[in-house]
Amino acid sequence: MARPVKQGLDYFNTPVNFLKDRKVRKIKRACGANTIEVLICLFSNIYEDRGYYIEWDEDVLFDVADDVDTQNGTVTEIVNRAMNVELFDKKLFEKYKIITSKDIQEFYIFATSKRKYVEMDKRFLLAEKINSNINLINDNINSMNEGRSTQSKVKESKVNKTKVNDSNAVVTNTSSNNRDSGLNENKSPHQQLFDFYAENFPSTSTFVIQNIEYDANDYGDELVLYAMQKAVLKNVSNYKYVQGILNGWERDGVKSVEQAKAQETNFKAKTAVNDGSEKRECNKGLSPDDPNYRPGRSEYTNAELKARHERLGW
Repeated sequence: MARPVKQGLDYFNTPVNFLKDRKVRKIKRACGANTIEVLICLFSNIYEDRGYYIEWDEDVLFDVADDVDTQNGTVTEIVNRAMNVELFDKKLFEKYKIITSKDIQEFYIFATSKRKYVEMDKRFLLAEKINSNINLINDNINSMNEGRSTQSKVKESKVNKTKVNDSNAVVTNTSSNNRDSGLNENKSPHQQLFDFYAENFPSTSTFVIQNIEYDANDYGDELVLYAMQKAVLKNVSNYKYVQGILNGWERDGVKSVEQAKAQETNFKAKTAVNDGSEKRECNKGLSPDDPNYRPGRSEYTNAELKARHERLGW
């Protein structure tokens, strides 16, 4: 399975006048001797992680402080000073909690100019010029977040809808050609996935949305949507669970919704219980994932059944 291309860098430039930079000197004068080491560590994390920015949170704060053997408060003070003197972009930091700058992005664009494909988040873009190999992403995320407050109006205007009802059945009001997938032909397939995810899952992080796009390219939009639906029916709101289902199907050679449903039917038929001559009544009306189901004599052990059900979202 194709995986995301490398985004970060293996090296970054340090200008010969870095220590003479007035912004750096102001930070050092205010924060002390650890300033240079902390700044170098921050640049290293930025270029190694996404290549042109890093999400600033408690984990990154801890890592930087631990790497340079200083206190969290010292690192926080240096970061805040760096924002105030505009070494990093303060507006993006306050709005998105990321650390980046125009200079960082321009170097990243230069360093990746020979790569065939590079992604940059349009929301964070400061550089004025980009290369033809750069794909600007996350317009969909913006529309998702902005549309949450008007979601009910959007639902009413949709001709084709996908929702989960109280009887734990996936209902798709779609044309006959798209009945299994629930995809609306009037919208781009990826946008349909983003819409379903926004309606049924709590997180809209950049990382998760990118993985949805990667998985859609790898497995197809209909199969990813079906895996999402199965996760929702299991009351699991973690996209890793969806990826576990997709990985299970990949190992089993399942490449379409029809094949996934056929696999479920065949597997349940194989695990039907009998005592060698007559079917036992204890499992009548129960599916193999029901807590009251008793595997009994079948070609699968109880542990194998449980593992397989979890993996396929049954």
